[in-house]
Amino acid sequence: MKQTICIAGATGFIGAHLIKHLRDDYELIIITRKKISSYMGCKTLQWEALNLSSNPFENVDAVINLCGKTILRYWTKSHKKAMYDSRINTTRYLVNAINSCENKPTCLINASAVGFFEGKEDDGPYDEDDTAGNTFLAKLCRDWEKESQEAQTRVVNLRIGLVLDKDKGFLGLLKIPFYLFQGGHLGTGLQACPWIHISDVVNIISFSLKSTEVEGPIHLVSPEKCSLKEFCSALGKSLRRPSWLHIPAFLLKYILGEMSTTLLMTPYVKQRKLLKYGYIFKYTSLEKALNSFFKH
Repeated sequence: MKQTICIAGATGFIGAHLIKHLRDDYELIIITRKKISSYMGCKTLQWEALNLSSNPFENVDAVINLCGKTILRYWTKSHKKAMYDSRINTTRYLVNAINSCENKPTCLINASAVGFFEGKEDDGPYDEDDTAGNTFLAKLCRDWEKESQEAQTRVVNLRIGLVLDKDKGFLGLLKIPFYLFQGGHLGTGLQACPWIHISDVVNIISFSLKSTEVEGPIHLVSPEKCSLKEFCSALGKSLRRPSWLHIPAFLLKYILGEMSTTLLMTPYVKQRKLLKYGYIFKYTSLEKALNSFFKH
């Protein structure tokens, strides 16, 4: 009999890849606010159902939470509140449902980000036990992880780096100027680029479901240390485009405001716990990771 997993936040690009990866081996239930009976061939559960006396998490084997408003837009005061509330309140809602179960799920796998740390060119690399930074994003990640740790079950915090997917997320945006022969690095280019291939993201989530020793924060980044300048150079080679344009930090700050910190202050983090647990990365080479998307 297949184990049952509930996934919140499955409509994002990581969620879509995760569903495809897990649906043959697990019974998946997608938690959604949309009034639909199925999503990508999986059953759905309305958020309101978590308030019912007959808790739908009873006898569910695991809960995965990927919810959160995008950080890749201008950070107005209202959007910062939405970023915070969509993560903290949703996690609290799920934790309360888990804790009210008589037969609790065996684990909660909850998203977080390497933005937990405040990235500076001369700082790091940080490991899983280092303390959070003082930026808005760092405080958000700290509170997010703290909320999830209230669950009375095994909790895994996925500190996700810059996820590489051909058409979505960080790479989906960065490749556009390269195609227009306007590619290059941002700021000094010496800031970290803690990348991870989407295949490794879903593999690590699957690994965390099966490996009961995995607990607490884990870093979802490639073991290969990489600066943004090095990443852009490799991307240019993969796309057969030059990486020549340098956008200074002051201009990014003027255009993007506080959101520019996600591009200019990315932290160097090191891979310790996942390797200790025995996870083997599919992509440790940036060249191979990029070439998996852009074949010539």
